Amino acid sequence: MKKIKILTISLLGLLLLVPFMRPSIAQVPTYVGVAVGDYYEYDHNIYVAAWSDWRVDNMNYFWDQPFNHSENYYCDMGSIYATAIKEGEVNPIIIYQFEIDSITENIATGRTEVNALVFYDATYPQTIYIGNDTAKFAEDSWYGALATSPFWVLNTWMLGYGVNTLLFAPTSVNWTDYADECNTGLETMWKLNSIYGYNLTMRPLSDGFTLYSPIMGFGNNLQPITITVNYDVNGTFTYYSFEYGSSLLTDIVRSEIKPPKFLDIPDDFTVDYGYTGVQINWTVISGIPDNYAILRQISAGTWQTEVGLTPWHNGVPIVFNVPDGLEPGDYLFRINLEDERDNTVFDEVIMTVGPKSSSSIPGYDPPLVISVFTIVTIGIIILMKKKK
Repeated sequence: MKKIKILTISLLGLLLLVPFMRPSIAQVPTYVGVAVGDYYEYDHNIYVAAWSDWRVDNMNYFWDQPFNHSENYYCDMGSIYATAIKEGEVNPIIIYQFEIDSITENIATGRTEVNALVFYDATYPQTIYIGNDTAKFAEDSWYGALATSPFWVLNTWMLGYGVNTLLFAPTSVNWTDYADECNTGLETMWKLNSIYGYNLTMRPLSDGFTLYSPIMGFGNNLQPITITVNYDVNGTFTYYSFEYGSSLLTDIVRSEIKPPKFLDIPDDFTVDYGYTGVQINWTVISGIPDNYAILRQISAGTWQTEVGLTPWHNGVPIVFNVPDGLEPGDYLFRINLEDERDNTVFDEVIMTVGPKSSSSIPGYDPPLVISVFTIVTIGIIILMKKKK
């Protein structure tokens, strides 16, 4: 199985050690349709077999000219194609995952800063700006130019350099006005026609926009170029596609795969001292199950691994055999599970071991001692009556 690069909020280490917490939901401006704790996941697909005409027409070169994709962390179309070849051509080539950590309105700039956590072989915080109106969104999206590179759409290569993404739009955006702003900006910022003689036009949609270049409108394109970007009612990016003629070269799709879900969660319970054969069972469902681990808390913040990483299966009970012989007290057991996309869930169960039974004669069972004492007492009484 090929290794998929994942931009994710969950690492395998979290499966063993880190509790999972969500911050409280914060109030946000009306033009912001997202909230703290919101989670987004996207599949980036690259369809290698569809690239033949694009490559024959040398469009990697022409498309890169005005935007300098190749000088910005290898975001040119040639590098995108090479990424698919390197990763083995099995889609999705990349999985992007984001979780909103905090939201802060900046009244002075007319924008709201959405701070998200993302991963790409390492952890990165990412600040995404949501402008308070259509004009601000046009400016932050480089007048639509962020859509010209699939690697700029969610923009994981330039996180620390103040470049925005297309992940969020203001809920108040007017797509017709946005297209007008961008058509002006594409020329003033990028000089597409005045320097290169290129023709790239933005067209509004009811839920986003398209960028379109007709045949021979961009250097040597013998087929039209169409880029499509869509959003939901909350202003969250849902879909991106890059087409050359009738060939879909690449797309980014919001994933609908749900994280694992517990069907059967055990309650806290108590066992007698000296117990044996105690089990704890969990049942979890997922279309893409992966591994689980079971831990026991030794002290605050310290966990001992009881069961290391072990595969689990959709709807099949996970059975944990509690070690025999634990001393009286409370024991916190925790199961952490992940799926193939590193979505992680957990559950905790407290097992209480009851106190040891007290004995009047050490080493003897109390009922037995009482029975023997009673028999001896009766015997003494009988003997005393005979003597009278």
